[in-house]
Amino acid sequence: GEGRGGGARGGPMSVRRFKPSAALKAAVEASRLMVFEHLPVVNFRTGNKILRQKPRGETLMGWYSDKDPLRVLKVLTRENITTETEDYWATKMADKSAAGKGPPKKGAGRRSKRR
Repeated sequence: GEGRGGGARGGPMSVRRFKPSAALKAAVEASRLMVFEHLPVVNFRTGNKILRQKPRGETLMGWYSDKDPLRVLKVLTRENITTETEDYWATKMADKSAAGKGPPKKGAGRRSKRR
């Protein structure tokens, strides 16, 4: 019976190789790069290393423009600028430490007492 079995003639059980076109290969490659966030390998500079770095200067100001200006100033100047909440927390921690309820000094925790 030639009707049911596989064989060389390409019956229902034969394995046919699917040969994708060049356009389909390119489309699959492009979607793979997008899905897995890979960049195409090229033999010229793309600037990706710079784009991955932390933003600085005008880019940073543009990013934080809609946010709290005090935070932006703190990030840019790296000075010890505090908000009311941070001041409250610092005084609360100082009061706790004065009463002996604060965290232990560095290197004086539970682990060091075991020795």
